[in-house]
Amino acid sequence: MSRRTVITAVAAAAGIGITGTLFVVLGPDEPERFKLTAQQTLGDLTLDPKATQDLAGEDARIFPNTPGQIRIHDHFVVAYRTPGATDASLVVVGASGSFQRPLREIDTLLGGPDPADDPVPSGEPKRVGYTVFPPGPLGGYMKCAATGKGSDLNVACAWADGSTLGSVVDIKATESTIDLPALAERARAIRAAMTTMDNS
Repeated sequence: MSRRTVITAVAAAAGIGITGTLFVVLGPDEPERFKLTAQQTLGDLTLDPKATQDLAGEDARIFPNTPGQIRIHDHFVVAYRTPGATDASLVVVGASGSFQRPLREIDTLLGGPDPADDPVPSGEPKRVGYTVFPPGPLGGYMKCAATGKGSDLNVACAWADGSTLGSVVDIKATESTIDLPALAERARAIRAAMTTMDNS
């Protein structure tokens, strides 16, 4: 598993089969507050304990315990196996907290600023950016991207709202199997399965 792959993390698998509905009743001035919790199973995905333990250092690096990170309350980096797999197929990164700039959080999870936002010299074509997808019933924003080639290929979707952020990376993807719409659908399902109301 490459370092770059982990940085852009979160995972998905074909046929994950997760559905869910979250009903929210709030007062007139209360913002919706959610939190993410890693699960032992997600549909047909199973937590890979060894790979998750190996990712502990990456968790600390992605979410350092510094004053600049006080917006993050809880976080995790976990790996999942698909049915029949002998090693991790997917990596999931999630965090709960207070995020005032969700789009910036998404771009960070996908590897850096959206290329489409970079200034280009006059007369040159605009750079191809990340692909925007509907975030689903939980709201917020979602973008997906396939960057790099060969062993550096990263196929990922990331979401963020005011209180959660996460990304999904298919670490088994190849250039011939990239399907961003399908990955976005799986990321929405994973997000729904990990999300609960934050009543703290």
